[in-house]
Amino acid sequence: MKKIDILQTTILVIAVMSAYSVMENILSTVSAFAQAFVPYSPGFGAAITQLIITIAVAIVVYLLIRYSRWIAGWLLKNDPDGDTEDTARWNVDRRTLIFALIIGIGLYTVIFALAYAINDFIDFFNLKVAANSGISVPNRRNYLILELLRLTIGAFLIYGAPNLTDFIEKTIAVRLKRHTDTQSN
Repeated sequence: MKKIDILQTTILVIAVMSAYSVMENILSTVSAFAQAFVPYSPGFGAAITQLIITIAVAIVVYLLIRYSRWIAGWLLKNDPDGDTEDTARWNVDRRTLIFALIIGIGLYTVIFALAYAINDFIDFFNLKVAANSGISVPNRRNYLILELLRLTIGAFLIYGAPNLTDFIEKTIAVRLKRHTDTQSN
């Protein structure tokens, strides 16, 4: 299997996982709209925010599925292991699976952290406007900072996947191999 094929498959798996989350968010959105008219509920604004997040993630899922091959090639262009298309075949070993897993975790983190960071930014802006009008509102800045931190970690995982794979392969995987060799004796 070619390296780009494995990474494209990982991107498609992440898209499917995200699509499942979109389906869950659709149910949450319907529930939020149903509760929008209940007294003392967060209201219609929370339902609209949930709808925006659901639509944003659905668009990302579509783009991941549609452009998975291009995204895989783009992610591999900085890979120190060589070309993506010129390599005849790539053995599916522990290193390959670790690399694909790190990319997948990074993509999944970025998808949802970006959606929630946009939501928290909108909430933060709305609360600042409400605070200037004299209404007492809770501070949402911490939520925005947390989502931006998650977004940064996800981007770091995607960008640093080759280096993280090397680190894991050289340290942790070697220890696992030594551990299994000593147990077999």
